[in-house]
Amino acid sequence: MGDRVSLSVGGHTFETSMTTITKDPHSLLAKLAHHDLSTSRSAFIDRDGTHFRYILNFLRDGSCVLPSSEQHQQELRIEAEYFQVNSKSAAGRRMTTSLILSV
Repeated sequence: MGDRVSLSVGGHTFETSMTTITKDPHSLLAKLAHHDLSTSRSAFIDRDGTHFRYILNFLRDGSCVLPSSEQHQQELRIEAEYFQVNSKSAAGRRMTTSLILSV
């Protein structure tokens, strides 16, 4: 599958597609895809991998089930900001709104 990429995030390995990580064109992941993943198809991201699955699921589906803990939601908000999944795109606005409404 030529679309597949492997991301190592804080010791967790995630396999996903270029389609998924470029869904929000303003995100850090989209920028990474266009610059670093265009040839190597793998990357190391020095972040806590615990919440990265939420970021990927949100990009895949346009929604995700948020963690129930307020602390985890705050941590996820920080990760969403780091990965620039934010109000610059419709998907980012939905995730930001979901995180704000859930707290």
